[in-house]
Amino acid sequence: MFVLLALVVCTMVVPVTAGSVSSLQVKAAMLIKFTDFITWPDQAFEHSPDTFVMGILGDRELVHLLQPLAGKIIQGRRLRIIDLDRAGAKPLALHILYVGTPGIHRWKATLGKLYGSYLLTVSDSDLFISQGGIMQFVEKSGNRLGFAVNRSAQIKSWLKFSASLLRLARMRDLNPGEAP
Repeated sequence: MFVLLALVVCTMVVPVTAGSVSSLQVKAAMLIKFTDFITWPDQAFEHSPDTFVMGILGDRELVHLLQPLAGKIIQGRRLRIIDLDRAGAKPLALHILYVGTPGIHRWKATLGKLYGSYLLTVSDSDLFISQGGIMQFVEKSGNRLGFAVNRSAQIKSWLKFSASLLRLARMRDLNPGEAP
């Protein structure tokens, strides 16, 4: 168990330094790594039983960075990356939504009621958790990147987070509209 936790710490709280990997690369890696520690209920895959869908809103650079990973197997399903800024029709299923800062004021309107439950929402915007988002990337001391979890939003999503993931997170318990 200790070895697993050490591996998680190494991959989830990553120093971002000049000349090494970029902050965006770390975020991309963390988005993929989160799927190892979160369980989606079977109902989340009713519309796409063979596909794990990640939508990106407001961050084309991240779309381009993640696109080479399309087809990777995640939880027994092929990963599909969708640029929601360019997608014509909304996909029937969405399992992860990353919202870049430019998309923060329109993420709820973009989704509508289509993806109420079973959706992991992640952003790096300071406003995100107070708007009902589940996870938010946060800068930690020593130029490292970590994350916060809004437990209220996570519980409402029906997603099960592993204890290992929750131990690494800065915990928040906010309802939409509350100040962080």
